[in-house]
Amino acid sequence: MMKQFSLQQYGIFSASFVLMHENAKAQIIYTNIEPDIILNFHESAFIDMDNNGIFEFAFLNGYSQFYLETSLGSPGAYISRNVQWVGPYSNHDNKIAGSYESFTAPYGGSFNRYYPYALYPLDHIDDYLDFQNWGFQRMGFKSYRNDDFFNSGGNWWPQAFDRYLGVRFLDADENNHFGWIRCTILDSAEVLIIKDYAYEVKTDVGILAGDTTNYIDVEVDVANETKLI
Repeated sequence: MMKQFSLQQYGIFSASFVLMHENAKAQIIYTNIEPDIILNFHESAFIDMDNNGIFEFAFLNGYSQFYLETSLGSPGAYISRNVQWVGPYSNHDNKIAGSYESFTAPYGGSFNRYYPYALYPLDHIDDYLDFQNWGFQRMGFKSYRNDDFFNSGGNWWPQAFDRYLGVRFLDADENNHFGWIRCTILDSAEVLIIKDYAYEVKTDVGILAGDTTNYIDVEVDVANETKLI
């Protein structure tokens, strides 16, 4: 069963904080997800960075099995594949910091694979990073042929604890914002956990991955948009 999260549900499992820099040079909106979103096989989740009812990014912990035919009478093989996908949702101007590599298909043509960075705390998220808008970007993946392991990869493979996706998205007024989403991948790319996220309110201003230590917080209830004092 696919897990889908609505704005109304955010009022149940998340709390937002307005985090303002002491010298007023920056302003961050931070959302802590409680409890953490845990995605097992075939489960998905959506993130609304600015909590305005429009999802900017989507996650899927995908698993598939298929039979691969071969030529010249050779026996085929059963392929199983597990991939943690992430990508922009609802707007292709939303992007994720990462790399890509190009491949040539066996029967002609070419294609790219996209790999989001697993950023460390305090890594800079700004225009100096490369951002990709492909809808299915591979955080981590592994494949088996007839139960024999044969392929794996991604910047989050095989495990990544409390690392950050660097994101860039457009708000309702088409202003550009930088942000981060903190995730963990466990058990050799089988479990994906989404923990919290934040973005810089000022347009086109960078943000540090996970850094809120120099900010003053005021708690905000997402459900009714009233301050909790």
